[in-house]
Amino acid sequence: WNAYSGAKLAEAKEACATAADTVRNNANEYNALLNGDAADAAAVKAEQVKDAKTVESLGKELKASAPEYEGCVADGKDGLETAIDELDDAATWYEKHTGSLKKAVDAVNDSKLAKTIDTAKTLLESSNGNVQDDKTREELSKAIEAKDEAAIAKASKAVNDSIAAKQKADEEAKAKAQAEADAKAAEEAAAAANAQTQQQQYNYQQPMYQNQYAQQQT
Repeated sequence: WNAYSGAKLAEAKEACATAADTVRNNANEYNALLNGDAADAAAVKAEQVKDAKTVESLGKELKASAPEYEGCVADGKDGLETAIDELDDAATWYEKHTGSLKKAVDAVNDSKLAKTIDTAKTLLESSNGNVQDDKTREELSKAIEAKDEAAIAKASKAVNDSIAAKQKADEEAKAKAQAEADAKAAEEAAAAANAQTQQQQYNYQQPMYQNQYAQQQT
């Protein structure tokens, strides 16, 4: 009996150790996701995504409370079997929530990309004819087609910089044209004033010459 009982206890200890390893592995996978991709996705704001509900759903997932368990601390077979049940429940919880958390993270990232693409498409349309270098728009179009968020961000900045460069060049050209027009107008005004002055002098001097000529004739 003692040998049988000892064997059953050994089996229970081994089973409990296996269950504990499963929980540990599942918990490590869950925590890696929680502190990695989920933490990054949690920093995304509702205004950055196309569907704000994805951010809300992720928030709920992040509030989930992980299960507590004692592990294989019991001495007897019954206590170990109870521990195994707890560990199996915990392993199931971690496996289930790793899946649901990953789904929520992917939903936020997909929605953020969708919003990024929509914004980039709007920029691509509005920038037509308004950039200094149209190659920037070509690169943006390629990035949108590839659905590459990093490339879209880089290309969008290049387009916006090119828009600003064109606006600056247009303003400088306008200012130069205005300055040239003002200079020409001033030159014409000065020429007109000079001509008027000469005409006035001529009109003043003409009667005087006429009087002198009349006096000489008498």
